[in-house]
Amino acid sequence: MYLKHWKLVRRPFEERLDPTCYFGSAHHQGVLIHLRSLVSEHTPIVLLAGDVGCGKSTVASALAHSLPVESHPVHIVPVAPGTADGILELMLNELQQAKLNQHLVMIIDGFYGLAECEFRELVASLQSGETPGKNTSTTILIGSTELLVLANRLGKSAPGLFPQLVLGAMAPADSIGYISHRLRLAGGDGSLFTREAISLIHELSGGIPRRINRLCDLCLLIGFSQDRPQISESIVWTAQRELRVLAPTRTATAPATRRWRQLRRTQASTLDR
Repeated sequence: MYLKHWKLVRRPFEERLDPTCYFGSAHHQGVLIHLRSLVSEHTPIVLLAGDVGCGKSTVASALAHSLPVESHPVHIVPVAPGTADGILELMLNELQQAKLNQHLVMIIDGFYGLAECEFRELVASLQSGETPGKNTSTTILIGSTELLVLANRLGKSAPGLFPQLVLGAMAPADSIGYISHRLRLAGGDGSLFTREAISLIHELSGGIPRRINRLCDLCLLIGFSQDRPQISESIVWTAQRELRVLAPTRTATAPATRRWRQLRRTQASTLDR
């Protein structure tokens, strides 16, 4: 709808799992490099946790895209919330089909609301499924930060059981880079948003990529409907009010409570610009 107005070839902030859209922020790239290292070391089980929308699936997709398919076949398996049924059977089946000396990488994505007993059973099953032979595997479990709690409880009885990686929000500089990156992929550039608007987007989103996508996409739609040449702070505030779900979470890059109150106080004056 707004592509012609902004001279774009596609929607820059569309939510889709595309490794070509991956933006290597300092934090995301660090986690990706760590994952590659763990896979190369044939680590049996790895846990990747983070808040909803922080980019876990995107990092996993980038990992899969970067591994040589001949030696490291990757299978990304989405799971239904609150269940881990059939994972071990699938892994053993893929191991049997793998070629000689291949290292299988299983990415199990979507562990939300998993009970502690189910998590214990899953880990025990994965460990029992590790059999010496021609092929090895790395299973990466992806889910919410609830997984860290479950893993820590399990770790008390078995310390050092498996590596735990945490993916968090982006820093302000990375939010700027992320928005510019997505716009360039769509044929535009970062100048579509004022610097003040991008700074405000980071504050409102808490540096969470999915929230940035939704806010920026709505900003472009509102700017088009108002025939604006650029996205300003006032448009960002309008989009924030329409979404109503972008109150910042308490992360390292999210604004503190006092900062959030200051933002709210300046909102009225900004809208008049």
